[in-house]
Amino acid sequence: MTLNGLESTVISAIAPLLGGLDPLVPGSTPSSISIASFDFNSAVDDLTVALQQADGTLTFANGSLTSDITSPAGDLVGTYNLVELLNQAAAEFQDLNGTVTIENGTLVGDLSTGDELLTGSLQFSSLVGDFLTDALTDLSGTVPFANGQFEIALPTPLGDVSGTLNFGNGALVSTFTTPFGDVNYTLDFGDNLQIPFTVVSGSSSIPVVLDLSNGVLGVDLIPAAAGNEVSIPLNTLAGDLTFDNGQVAIAIPTDLGTLGGRFDLVQLVNTQVVPLLDSISGTLSVADGLLTADLITSAGSFTGTFDGGQFLDQVTSVVAGTSGTVTIGDGIIVSNLTTPAGDLIGTIDITDITG
Repeated sequence: MTLNGLESTVISAIAPLLGGLDPLVPGSTPSSISIASFDFNSAVDDLTVALQQADGTLTFANGSLTSDITSPAGDLVGTYNLVELLNQAAAEFQDLNGTVTIENGTLVGDLSTGDELLTGSLQFSSLVGDFLTDALTDLSGTVPFANGQFEIALPTPLGDVSGTLNFGNGALVSTFTTPFGDVNYTLDFGDNLQIPFTVVSGSSSIPVVLDLSNGVLGVDLIPAAAGNEVSIPLNTLAGDLTFDNGQVAIAIPTDLGTLGGRFDLVQLVNTQVVPLLDSISGTLSVADGLLTADLITSAGSFTGTFDGGQFLDQVTSVVAGTSGTVTIGDGIIVSNLTTPAGDLIGTIDITDITG
C-alpha cells in the first residue's frame, strides 16, 4: 500500500502537539507535552485544502476500508482491516491503567500499558478557551426558545436533526431525533451554576444572572439602588437568540413591545468558562477498560464511569456491518453508506463547512 503525501498532511497537523513529548521510558519522570507551537486554524486550513484537491473513493465492506484517494498533496491507496485495528485498540485500552490528575486547568497523566509508563502534562483550559472563542466568533444564525427550551430543527446532508434542549428546570435535558437514532440525556446543573453577564439595551447596561441551577433569570433593573432585582422563571420566557461574530442579540416579544439587548459570548467564555475549567480538580482513573471520573468544580461535583471497552466493541460492530462508498472530488463528498445505525446518504460541500 502507499501512504504518503495525503496522510503526511494529517500527520503534520498533529505533530506539533507531540513535539515536546520525551521518549517513553519505563519508570521515567513525567514528560511535558508542548502545545505552544500548535496552530489549530492553520492545521484545519491545510486539511481543508487537501480534501478540496482530493479525488477518489473510500469503499467499506466486511469491516475493511479500501481507498484509492489521490491528491496533489499525495495519495492514500490501500486496504485497511478496520475491525482488526479497533480490536487492537480495545485490547490496548483494556491494558491501560493509571490516573490523570486535573488541577488549575492542567492535566497530568501517570498511565501504564504493560511494560511502558506514559506520563505527561497538558494545559487544557486555555486551549479549550481559544477553540471556543474561534468557534463562537464564526457562529451565525437565529435560535428560537420558549418554555425554558430551545427548539432544534437542523437539516443536514445525512438527514434532519430535530427536537428540544430544555434548560429551565435545573438540568440540561435533550430529546433529539437524528439520522443515527434518538439522543436523550440529562445533565444536572448542580446547586450553584450561575452565569453573570451584562445586557446592553440602548444606552443602558443591565446586570443579569442566568441561574441555571434554580431555573431563573435574575435582572437588576436599577443597579444603582438596592432592592430592584427581579427573578424571572426561565420556563416563562420565549423569544429568539441571534448569533453574529461572537455577539448574541436577545429578542423577547411582550404585550408592551419587544424587549431586547445583546451580550458578548467571547467575553463570557473568558470570564466564566475558562475560570470554570481552571477550577476543576480531581482524577480520571483508568483500569480494566473503565474510565472513572471523580471531579469537583466551582459549579459542583461530577462522578461517573465510562466503559471504554464496551464502547469500542459497539463501534467495531457498527464498522463490521457498514458497507458502501464515500466519494471525494472537486471539493464535494458524496456518502452512500448502509450501517447498522441507519443509512448515511447525502452530499457535503467542503466549502460550506469551512466557509
